[in-house]
Amino acid sequence: MSPFSIRALFAFVLLSLSAQVLAGKLSADQAQKFIHVSGLGATIDSMPEMMQQQFNLQALIETDSASVEAVGSAISHSLSTVNGRQIAEEYLYSRADSASLENTIAWLDTPFGQKIVQAENRANDPAFQGEMQSYMVSLSQNMPAQSRRDLIARLADSTNALDAVMRLTKSMMIGVTDVFDEVRPEFATEFRNAMEQEWENMEPMLREQMRTYIVYSAYYTYQDLSDAELLTYIEFLESKDGQVYWQSSIDIFELYFKEVVQTMTKEIVGTKSAS
Repeated sequence: MSPFSIRALFAFVLLSLSAQVLAGKLSADQAQKFIHVSGLGATIDSMPEMMQQQFNLQALIETDSASVEAVGSAISHSLSTVNGRQIAEEYLYSRADSASLENTIAWLDTPFGQKIVQAENRANDPAFQGEMQSYMVSLSQNMPAQSRRDLIARLADSTNALDAVMRLTKSMMIGVTDVFDEVRPEFATEFRNAMEQEWENMEPMLREQMRTYIVYSAYYTYQDLSDAELLTYIEFLESKDGQVYWQSSIDIFELYFKEVVQTMTKEIVGTKSAS
């Protein structure tokens, strides 16, 4: 973002406050409809199972059974306690740009909008990862036309998907240190410093891996859309309404993961205090 002068910044703040006063907020029915028609509700509902599966896979290679059991119990508790839909609704209530959200609801609640949502809901299927891996292999042997590749690249740029995924990944990775601070307090500082260093070491390589993953997952997710249909979706995402839609979704997931980690930490602290 370009730097503002003091006068420009003051004017900007006044305009922002004025816009928020004039703007309305979503009603409860509108927020619930947004969650439904956007496919956000289906994704939120699938998150506990996906996160539990990831933990179960990680637990297989851990040797400290006591820590694994403590964290496993805390994860199960937090996933059953944290209400993702409520987090989404409260976030949507708090936004003052209801016009863009209302426009998004109208756009998504069309046959074409629902075609997009159904395509993106593939990611909620437990078989998605395996099917996409197979698709990546076949795609690497028979790359699409340049016009399709250009559209996929533009799609990724329109959402800043790479930066969003990297931010979310770091938030989850570093956030988990709060949990392990409670499991092994004697190593708390050392562990946190190690995780920070680990992130710095892995970030460049992970960014490239994520970039590749995002591109291939987009090929797979939108494979049934024609170039013209994909362009229509991209133009929506590049609009003001589309940017609000995308940012709202990312913000909601960040809030959800943050709440899960905080609930895990409280559960572990409570268990230790009772023992």
